[in-house]
Amino acid sequence: MDLLSVISKKAKPGYLVCDIDMSWATQERAKLLEGGNRITITAFFLKAIGLAQRTNPLSRSEVLPWGKRVLYNDIVAGFTVERDVDRKPSVFFGEIVQPDIKSLADLASELSNYALKPIDKVTTLQKQYLFSGLPALLRRLLLDFATRIPSSRLAFQKSTFGLTSLGKYGIKSVLSPCICTSTFTVGSQEDRPVASDGVLYIKPMITLVLSFDQRVLDPI
Repeated sequence: MDLLSVISKKAKPGYLVCDIDMSWATQERAKLLEGGNRITITAFFLKAIGLAQRTNPLSRSEVLPWGKRVLYNDIVAGFTVERDVDRKPSVFFGEIVQPDIKSLADLASELSNYALKPIDKVTTLQKQYLFSGLPALLRRLLLDFATRIPSSRLAFQKSTFGLTSLGKYGIKSVLSPCICTSTFTVGSQEDRPVASDGVLYIKPMITLVLSFDQRVLDPI
């Protein structure tokens, strides 16, 4: 909530909505599963977005409060992690460095660690847990300072893009706040009718929403 209230309010949000045919990814997941590798849809998206950021550097830059732009060289995937803390549902932000060069199996393994390992055994989650225990005013002051100094920003959030998978809750699409210059939300996968070359097909489709900071990315 601190990230939403401090960081996202500085952005000028814009949105792009796209329906994606997941036939290829579904087939690849089945092939990998036959070989003993269970790969989630999230791993596919982290890999794809990481590759896109490699070829589109502007997407991993941001605007500082006084208007100067800064480009982050390291591609870091950010994603939501739902965990129970003291028997209460809580949301953390996981980070995977260089998803563009890691294999799908490696990405799936890191995602599994975030989901299953004890919080005190995952450095990123442990830092956030300790940070959440600070007084609210101090937390927001620290985050506001981090938005002004790039090196400090990396201490709190290294992500060059964010990804939230809401499909598991039955949500088809949502317009997310801009915590990063590029923030994606993935809805639920479902069979939908799709017309191609005059023929109607039923295909597994997902709605992907990109929330972006218009100060950095111009859709035109």
